Amino acid sequence: MIWQVVIFAAITGDALGQRRIAPPAPEPQGAMSKSLDLSGAYSNIRSARQEVVRDAKRLAAFWREHAGDSTGMPIPVVDFAKSDVVAVFAGAKPTGGYRVSIDRVKRVGKAAVIEATIHKPGPGAITTQAFTFAFAMKSVPKLPAQVRFKVTEVIDSPR
Repeated sequence: MIWQVVIFAAITGDALGQRRIAPPAPEPQGAMSKSLDLSGAYSNIRSARQEVVRDAKRLAAFWREHAGDSTGMPIPVVDFAKSDVVAVFAGAKPTGGYRVSIDRVKRVGKAAVIEATIHKPGPGAITTQAFTFAFAMKSVPKLPAQVRFKVTEVIDSPR
């Protein structure tokens, strides 16, 4: 019986009176932005696409589309006087193991090229057997009006 209590306490994080540290409170709206750099395996945006977000109103609508009704995901704070947000979505994939990285912003004259990579699981990789919707989004210094995305797919070797 004692070992069951110890296991339960370890799982819940309350072993020997130790409590989990609460995550920091989200920044209030209008606070100075930190750099936005997010990626993950699940987005509510289900199709492959790329996006440039240039103002807070568009970010709010875009974030609702991406996060859906997730209550624990507040809209990021971004200083749009200095930054834009770029995002790349891989679309529906049949397994886990996919990830997206935004690698580089290359300025070419009065235009910019966003270089991104969709990483696919390699042969023999152990993956989750579920549909995933990998994405990445990042705040970058203010972009010119003309932006092009160059998205490359690569196969990752097993780790």
